[in-house]
Amino acid sequence: MGLTLIFIATAAFNPVLSTGPDALPVNPAQLACPERSGFACRIFDLDAVLSNNSFSFGQYNRYTGAYLDSAAKSDILRSIPVNGVSLAGQARATAVEFGYGNIAASARTVGTAEVGLPKDVFDLALNGNALDRTYLAGNVRARAQVYWRAGVACATALGPHASVGVGAHRLQGLYYREVTDASASFVTTPSVFASAGKLAYREATGGSGWAFDAGVAYWVNRWRFSLACLDANTGIAWTDGVKEGFYSFALDSGTAYEIGTSNRFSHEHEEIPDGMFVTRLPVTVNIGCARRISDRLNLGMLVQPRTGGTGGRAAWSSTAFCEAWPITWLPLGCQIGYRSPTGAVVGLAAAVLLHKFAVTLGATDIAGLFSSAKGAELRFGVGYATCYVEPQPPPDVLYMHSDE
Repeated sequence: MGLTLIFIATAAFNPVLSTGPDALPVNPAQLACPERSGFACRIFDLDAVLSNNSFSFGQYNRYTGAYLDSAAKSDILRSIPVNGVSLAGQARATAVEFGYGNIAASARTVGTAEVGLPKDVFDLALNGNALDRTYLAGNVRARAQVYWRAGVACATALGPHASVGVGAHRLQGLYYREVTDASASFVTTPSVFASAGKLAYREATGGSGWAFDAGVAYWVNRWRFSLACLDANTGIAWTDGVKEGFYSFALDSGTAYEIGTSNRFSHEHEEIPDGMFVTRLPVTVNIGCARRISDRLNLGMLVQPRTGGTGGRAAWSSTAFCEAWPITWLPLGCQIGYRSPTGAVVGLAAAVLLHKFAVTLGATDIAGLFSSAKGAELRFGVGYATCYVEPQPPPDVLYMHSDE
């Protein structure tokens, strides 16, 4: 049973052992591994991640809707790093994903968003303004991107113990918006207050590009080794609906009543018919190994260095996986590791196998443990696969000997 539907059950359990369409985000060479299936498809797949660098779930539950005394305000501010709050989210939904043998194809929609706010903004909101103190907001970041990704990958064996695979994906940008420059200041003195700020942005509604994958896999006895480079990309060249805009305001104690007028608040934007800019996706290297202890237990390790892409930061992660089959129709998985820059991760996943169908559910705790976590990842999927029978070696030849 461990080899029958393993690839539609273990995508969140042990990626180094995944085959079929689930091998696409790990290593295309795994499409040619010995335990590959017949026809397989993902009927539905949703993956969502939300994390931040400051606040835990426990703090959110403790302070939401509650009166904040001085101790609570100090606790919140101590959680915020000097460079401010960073909030990041990503959601992926599969539209089409299927494979047969050593060929697989997929189409999915991906949305990402990131917001960064300086610590002074939260200090001002929690404690109010202090006299003669100038509050500055100069490290404001905001970026949102939605794109459609469709491609195909294939692999071939290189002898009895190795394989190589490649993949190509078309990137179709659907929406992009980012803050390109932002700053604001606020100061109060015994006689006057003054505030001023500006925000520049750009957006687009269409673009295109390409991404490419390549990988190798090696197996011997019960061991599996995997190396792949994913999303080596040209970036998305945004050419449709390119627009740039600019907000600004200037107030003081004598002109605050004019905030709604063009004298104190302005918004300008301009369509750029021939405008174009490029955003690049992060490039990921997957280095993995796994060992199948038995048909009901396997272990794995995956290390993932990653470039920053446009507006991002280089990062890496290292995760250990364990998959067990206490019941033939109920595989369970767990993971533990570290993700830069968020911190430690602990995850659990389970699948229910119903004949040729598999329903998977997984959750990952990010940068903490339960209430101290600063983020979470959730995944839900439904898959289908035809059964696979592992090839058996030919029987030993029986020789008849005679003394004559």
